[in-house]
Amino acid sequence: MVVASALLLAASLTGCGASGSNVGTTAAQGHPALSDGEVSYDEYQAAFRAYSSCLEDAGYKLIVHDEENQTIQFSVPGGAVESGVDANCYDDEFAEVDATWQIAHIDTSESARILRTCLEGLGITPGESYDEMTKQLSDSGNDPSACSAYS
Repeated sequence: MVVASALLLAASLTGCGASGSNVGTTAAQGHPALSDGEVSYDEYQAAFRAYSSCLEDAGYKLIVHDEENQTIQFSVPGGAVESGVDANCYDDEFAEVDATWQIAHIDTSESARILRTCLEGLGITPGESYDEMTKQLSDSGNDPSACSAYS
C-alpha cells in the first residue's frame, strides 16, 4: 500500500501530489472549493470524501488511519495506484484542495514539529514559521538529513 501523510506536503510544494498528480492550477481552473482562494475544514473533508467515493466507485477502498493537525492520514490500495485510478481520482477530486490545505497548515504540521525538534537538538532556537525554521537549518550549514533522527 502507498501511504499518504502530512509528509506529502513536501511533494505538494514542488508541484506533485499523491501518485504524481499535478497541482498548482489557479482557482479559476480548478476545484470549486478554491473559488475564494481558501479551503475550509468542511471543504477539505468534502473533497476527501469525493476522492474516497471515486475510488470506491472503481472498486477500491482507502484505509483511513487517523487525523493529525486536521490532515487526514490514509493508505491507498496498491491496485488503485497501479491501475491509475488513484491518480485520476486524486487529481479530479482532492489534489488542489489537499495541497492548499496542507500549505495553509505547514507551520503546525508534523514536518514543522520534526524540524523544530531537530533545530533544538542542534542548539538552535527555532523560528515561529516553517519557512523561518527551514532557513535556520540551511543557514546553520545543515541539510534536512540532519533531522532524520527526529522523525
